[in-house]
Amino acid sequence: MKKDLLIVLSLIVLTTIKAQIWCPPGAQWHYTRYYGPYTAYAKHTFVNTVTINSLTCQEINYYSQYYSQMNNAVNTYSTNIYTHVNNNIVYLLDPNSNNFDTLFNFNAVIGSKWGLPNKSTVNCSKSRVLVTDTGHNVIQGVNLKWFKVTLTSYVYNWPNPVTANDTIYERLGCLTQYFFGSEDVCPTITDATKGGPLRCYSDNQIINYKRYSGLCNDLYIPTTIKEYLTEIKLQVYPIPANDVLNIDMIELPSSEKSIIKIKDLLGKTVLENELNKQINIKDLKPGIYFLHFYNQEKLIAMQKIIKQ
Repeated sequence: MKKDLLIVLSLIVLTTIKAQIWCPPGAQWHYTRYYGPYTAYAKHTFVNTVTINSLTCQEINYYSQYYSQMNNAVNTYSTNIYTHVNNNIVYLLDPNSNNFDTLFNFNAVIGSKWGLPNKSTVNCSKSRVLVTDTGHNVIQGVNLKWFKVTLTSYVYNWPNPVTANDTIYERLGCLTQYFFGSEDVCPTITDATKGGPLRCYSDNQIINYKRYSGLCNDLYIPTTIKEYLTEIKLQVYPIPANDVLNIDMIELPSSEKSIIKIKDLLGKTVLENELNKQINIKDLKPGIYFLHFYNQEKLIAMQKIIKQ
């Protein structure tokens, strides 16, 4: 009898674990935030359960620290975002329209598609998530469903989409792209200033799951930029670009050694070149990159670029 009761209780616990697909007690996410390369982090923390439009919702605090070249200081930003879960679908509240739109569809199968919130522009309404594979993975004893997806998203009114591949997990969300935040998701899913890859995740069962080699709240503060800020003016165009980037560097002594490095969203250098007026980026895949300008091996300027 005791053995049967133990089996029943175990099944109940397992069912509960499987049913909690999003935002369990203690849920907290840390992301890399791109305000320049790896200069910041964004932390999301489940705060409370609230009612919005007669729906039970999760209130999630968005908090970020980032270094800004504008005032040469560490700035902070905080706001709340809201999600709602129904029938294994996670919805995100659009604060502008006060409506919910699909964020994650955990009922999806291979070939399933859904649009990205917010559909505030014509191009945003065309952004899509396509599921290409599904499966399960156990993380710290918790069985989580995952979806491999292809993201086709648009940046504001630029005509050509940006595509990327990612994996979405129950509870964790996306691993490399940034899906939800305090502004329109559609424009910001390809706008790296809002967020980037998942660094860490924790809740009441998963303790400090890490995908990042540093601290969850690492904040990079450059020590070599300030002295150059009033001297160096970096102009990079066009953005977005197809094959060639034009670079204008003003007030730089020509005798000093200078190089350009272009890095992807994960910080990997994909192109390195001596400073020239034009940089060939034809072989880069479409997407978002950061152009780093080094002078005497010191990072003194950076610029986000988009390759079409």
